[in-house]
Amino acid sequence: MCSLEETTAVKKVLLRKRGREIRKRRAPLPDWSTAEPGEGAEDNRAAKVAKVHPAPKPNWFDEYTKDEVVAIDCEFVRPIGSRIAELATVAIVGGDKETIYKGMVKWEKGSFIVDYYTRRTNGFNESSLVKGKPFEEVQAKVKEILKDKLVIVCGGGNDFAALHLEMELYDVWDIQTYFQGMTSQVDRFGMPVFQPHKLRSIFKYCFPDECLNNIHTAENDALGTMRIFRWYRNNGTFLHDRRYMEDFTHMPRLK
Repeated sequence: MCSLEETTAVKKVLLRKRGREIRKRRAPLPDWSTAEPGEGAEDNRAAKVAKVHPAPKPNWFDEYTKDEVVAIDCEFVRPIGSRIAELATVAIVGGDKETIYKGMVKWEKGSFIVDYYTRRTNGFNESSLVKGKPFEEVQAKVKEILKDKLVIVCGGGNDFAALHLEMELYDVWDIQTYFQGMTSQVDRFGMPVFQPHKLRSIFKYCFPDECLNNIHTAENDALGTMRIFRWYRNNGTFLHDRRYMEDFTHMPRLK
């Protein structure tokens, strides 16, 4: 059973999303059949894709102020004897790109797997997390910060799962929803299958002269996620032009 606080949070998010859907239905959908040459009119497949994946209203998140927008990212470890990734570090960045919170969960030396992949991905070694705090303390702080916020994520499912929080309780904007490339596969209806890009690929697309570090940290990735969101606010109107769709399809897939 949900607590009264959780029930109230769910109702608030659902009401917000319902109002957003109503406003979206009232807004005219983009008509690709009348697009100018070079914008999809000559490519029937692109026109079909655009109608199946209509451009979302780019400014629905403007209902949130800058102080009500945060980006979150987590890094994980895999406990000995388990296949489930658990929370190691978490960072939350605010709308002005300031770090609001950095948390580390305490893991004793030898309690989680350290291998080539671990060192290559997040740089953890056996003693990296011994000075962390209890999971419950970190979770409570994150829960407090995310309350009534628009939460920007890249994927986000694993982050919320590791935090043992229900993603449905929060209003979430996932950057991977808006940066997808067309694969060579088709679905059962004959329509192209899209695949979301990873954070480093999206960041490189938005900021060609910069690159995220190869070794991930929660703080750097949360900051990169927030910067991409801010970039999208200024450029999102044009992202569903066919030329950008092709850009995403041929975007290098950085790991």
